[in-house]
Amino acid sequence: MRDERIPIFFLVDNSKTSNFSAKHQLSVRKNSIQTSIIGTQKMTKWVTPAFDIGENSANNQPTPKSQKRNLSSAFGNHQNINEPEFNNSAFQSQVVKRSHVDNILMWTDKYSPSSQYDLAVHKKKIQELETWLKNNLSGKKPAPVLLLTGPAGVGKTTALRVLAKELKCQIQEWVNPITATFNPDSTMISHSGGSSYQSQKNLFHDFILRANKYGSLDIFGGDHYEKKLVLVEDYPNIFFWNPSTLHEIVRKYMATGSSPLVFIISDSTHGNSNEKLLFPKDFQDDLSIEHISFNPVALTILIKVLTRIATQESMKGPYNFAVPSKMTLKSLAMSSNGDVRGAINALQFACLKV
Repeated sequence: MRDERIPIFFLVDNSKTSNFSAKHQLSVRKNSIQTSIIGTQKMTKWVTPAFDIGENSANNQPTPKSQKRNLSSAFGNHQNINEPEFNNSAFQSQVVKRSHVDNILMWTDKYSPSSQYDLAVHKKKIQELETWLKNNLSGKKPAPVLLLTGPAGVGKTTALRVLAKELKCQIQEWVNPITATFNPDSTMISHSGGSSYQSQKNLFHDFILRANKYGSLDIFGGDHYEKKLVLVEDYPNIFFWNPSTLHEIVRKYMATGSSPLVFIISDSTHGNSNEKLLFPKDFQDDLSIEHISFNPVALTILIKVLTRIATQESMKGPYNFAVPSKMTLKSLAMSSNGDVRGAINALQFACLKV
């Protein structure tokens, strides 16, 4: 008998099948995302959070011991590593205040040299400057002019002041006044209020000529010396635009003055030189201006100065702190590039943590 099988065909709604497959794929993805999140939480649950965010912080619950064990084992069973904290007082605890201090003096002022033996300058330069002062404080004519140059912070002004004090010589220094003019070459300018101001060039000219004739008036009863020198370390801006203006004033002073005139210029080791701009070589040769150049302070001298200041300040200063090591002092001295003023400031900030 012939076996005849009748094929049965099912009609399937494609829209329902597509909806079922989409729901199935969405369910699979959702389950995989949840599994990955749970796995991530399990993997990273042993890490102690650095911030107070999470379930434990919200419920004010302590960290489970199992997490601490996992954390300590991961870092080699080191103690006190579960909750690392930054405590700024740990650095300040090394500096103990001995007494009540309202204002902290700068160590550059507190330990300013009082004699030439305290100067952090090469002895040869000190002798050279002292010899020039002794030879020219007697009122020679034409008035002698000295150009003192070198990098900033190497002790040019300090050495001059110390030696002048030892030789009982009074220093009259020019300081740029604050004027209201925008044109430094103008003679007079007027404000709406009616007051008039002279330019810095004219004020400098008047100061140089008057300093040659009259001494400074000390109303506080300080030491008064017969010998005198004029110091210029701050220059009006007009001189950088037109150096011939300065040259004219210097020539006039040498013709009429008798007190020594000292110019100090601090130049960096690179870039344009104010020395060459304001005092070119031909101008120095024409007026016989003597030139003394200071070098950066030697490393050995600078380390001795820093060691002496740190030791004295630690023992007798208002704060008790540990004296920096030799390597630290050497690093400070080397980083200053021969600038003794900058090295002392860096030492103070390092010791006091200010």
